[in-house]
Amino acid sequence: MGNSLAKRLLVYTLIILAVVGIASGLTWALTEASNPDFVIPETAKQVRNEHYDLALKVVDENGEPIRVARIKANWAYDPNKRTRYSQVFTNEEGMAYVDLLGDKFYYFNLELRARGYQTLYRQWGSRNTVDKKVELPKELTVTLPRGQTIGGVVVSQLGEPIIGAKVELFSDSEWHDDGEYYARLQESTPTDQEGRWELTNAPPEMNDLRIRVTHSTHLERSRNQNRYQTVNNKAIEQMKSKTHRLEMERGLIILGQITDENGTPVPDALVVLGRDPDKRPNENYLPRSDSNGNYKYKLGEAGSDIMTVLSANFEPQEVPVNVSPNMGPVNVKLKKGTPFTINVNGEDGKPLNDVSVIPVSWGENQCLRLLFTDEFPLKTNVQGTAVWENAPNETVHFWFRKDGLMRNSATLSPGEESHQIAMMNTKKIVITAVDAETGKSIPNFTVDQGYRAGGTAENPNYRYYGNFRTVENKFENELDSINDRMKFKVIAAGHKPAETPEIKATSVEGSRWEIEVKLEPGKGPTGRILTADGTPANGADVMLFTNNGQAQIYNGEIPRWSRSTAIQTNEKGEFQFDPQDGEFGLVALSPDGFLKLEPGNVPDKGDHQLKPWATVTGRLMKGTAPAVETKIALNSTQQFYNPAKPNQNFDVIIFHQAETDSNGTFLFERVPPGTYLISSQKQVPYGNRGYRTLSSGLERFTVEPSETKEMEVGGIGRPVKGILKIPTEIKLSRVDLFAQKQVVQAASTTAATPELGNALIKGFLNKLSDATGVTTEESAESTPEALVETPFQPSFQIEMNDDGSFQFDELPPGNYILRGNAYMAAGENDYGVRAGYFNHSFEVPEPAEGEPAYNSEPLDLGEINFVPEEQNGQFRSSF
Repeated sequence: MGNSLAKRLLVYTLIILAVVGIASGLTWALTEASNPDFVIPETAKQVRNEHYDLALKVVDENGEPIRVARIKANWAYDPNKRTRYSQVFTNEEGMAYVDLLGDKFYYFNLELRARGYQTLYRQWGSRNTVDKKVELPKELTVTLPRGQTIGGVVVSQLGEPIIGAKVELFSDSEWHDDGEYYARLQESTPTDQEGRWELTNAPPEMNDLRIRVTHSTHLERSRNQNRYQTVNNKAIEQMKSKTHRLEMERGLIILGQITDENGTPVPDALVVLGRDPDKRPNENYLPRSDSNGNYKYKLGEAGSDIMTVLSANFEPQEVPVNVSPNMGPVNVKLKKGTPFTINVNGEDGKPLNDVSVIPVSWGENQCLRLLFTDEFPLKTNVQGTAVWENAPNETVHFWFRKDGLMRNSATLSPGEESHQIAMMNTKKIVITAVDAETGKSIPNFTVDQGYRAGGTAENPNYRYYGNFRTVENKFENELDSINDRMKFKVIAAGHKPAETPEIKATSVEGSRWEIEVKLEPGKGPTGRILTADGTPANGADVMLFTNNGQAQIYNGEIPRWSRSTAIQTNEKGEFQFDPQDGEFGLVALSPDGFLKLEPGNVPDKGDHQLKPWATVTGRLMKGTAPAVETKIALNSTQQFYNPAKPNQNFDVIIFHQAETDSNGTFLFERVPPGTYLISSQKQVPYGNRGYRTLSSGLERFTVEPSETKEMEVGGIGRPVKGILKIPTEIKLSRVDLFAQKQVVQAASTTAATPELGNALIKGFLNKLSDATGVTTEESAESTPEALVETPFQPSFQIEMNDDGSFQFDELPPGNYILRGNAYMAAGENDYGVRAGYFNHSFEVPEPAEGEPAYNSEPLDLGEINFVPEEQNGQFRSSF
């Protein structure tokens, strides 16, 4: 395979020389030991000022020029084409010049950073805008505020400094309006000889700060895919005083020799602990055996595991290991594998050369994709044939990739005959829009891609997420996977939206499919937003929400991730939407108040008056003491169900987050009138997703316009503990553990006449009762138009301890069902494979008369038995 050690070393040497050469002129280094400030090579300081499209001057808060500031720009002339990038540095006068090769853009982004100053960002325009072009000034002067210095120390469990650990910090920023500069922290730095690290460019506010620390001999704390851990307010204050301390556990050492069956050393064999490469203790750590076949793996964790050994010249092998301190050598004997011959042909049946054949997994092991790299790939030859001489003697999943061809994949079994793989050229979809009445072309329109969301293979349902892309004259989309299947919605001013036919990659004949979409003329909802005193609300945000439209309001604002259609009113308070397809509701908000109109109650035109915001404040208790520095949230819990339309769910998700102070007090402002669940929250690592939020519902309440609601929540009930009895032969990756309080709630009290509406309501509530455990009582029948509010059923979520024990800090009096859904790790599966569940009913008794509301004595549930998956059938994740 040409995969010899000498060849590999030669290629590595050439790559290193190339990287060093590039770095000498362009690298932005973060060095200087404990003070990792930005060091720019002399060649990178050269700027061109004889011709430019944009001149930038970077100054400090006193107006003095900042030299060697790095400026990164990216922009697009056409939102359907790739972004262009440029990087320049300021000279002694603080000037930098950017040649943009044009003056009209759909969007333009700037990033400015310099040693000791906050990193600023600014954006003009968007890929999602309907107002096409962005006008940029010829010259810009940018003031960089001084950054604050933060730091800390990284040590071992013995308190010894860890030298050369990589500390990465990321802090998101509050959303800023188009054209405003905003600060953001996204840096990395190594620790010095004392294990200390320092950054000089942190902004004063570090929202949602996350940290990641890696080292070649110590284990990361977080093993989720993005690897970052949330930093709480106390730790942020420690960073500001440079007293933050982070301990890392030293990895256990696994060593031994890798040989063939005759005892000959196997060099350059790759050693991976585990079956999932994404869950390695450090994704950059890939130890190999030396010329004598000896290997040393330094990031072992105590316990039973599988060690994967990969070599292009031998069959991949799994070796069971029991990792422990001072363990003996683990020697591995590799044997020759099974030849896998694969022929790849194009659409014309002719062999395809230079197709990358990428083994991905065999059985539950996902490590094969580490075997063949860009430097040493497995590719087809001129006859279209690729031979993997040493494959495992079992089913293997492969990827097939080549530029200009659609991606393909296949699961193949070994055999004497070669496997035949057909590849297809990439296809291009070209969409144009015309007026259905006049037949005239519509030059400017927006497209939103639809994704499959349920239905059947023959008749899938599609959901649109507001991923708008604005185009001129035509929209082009390349199909680059043989499994692509999609629809597009076309939207244009003054016309009703329309969908394209379903597009399947395998059904497109030729190299392109041109689709002309006819749009019917129409008018959208219009009106005027007034404040509570009747004056026009200038600059109010107005948003439409639709069935499953994911409309959201976060802390009294429309969040930047919202995918619902939103516009702003003019100085007269007026708004005008484009024509809509289907039913919709309307939400308006401004500093003066909030308004929500349910679907069916939105007139084509008219005035709509805002209701004043409410305020919610109070104190969170944990037992008998205030819960300090604890995340707390408000959720709109008033979910509506229309029995006449059982598949529709119109709602606006209103969500507020805050953190209690040192006295346990909290404050929520700009709260829309309505019904909410207040809950405490805790973030914990979760699968490949980074983290999940564990919530404990504390109280449900309703707040009126202008009301300031004061409340004390928590501090009632008692702790509840127990232990989950897990079979020794099952190794669980996690347990979703929660206690649900059982609530009896009437279905409805509205009189009704149509029998269909009654049946639908009854069926819905029966289904809800089955799904949630809520007991529903029959009452008066309802009309099909009645909106049914979902029952209130508080849930309390916690983590299970490693030994199977658990404890809820406090559960209010009532009847509960304890549910634990248990999962085993399964490669890249985000949720894992469900292994079984726990289920147990219990009661937290009311305190006796005269006793305090909180009893610190835990209620012990004892052992809870595990029920294997085969006894429970189908299931989906509970979180």
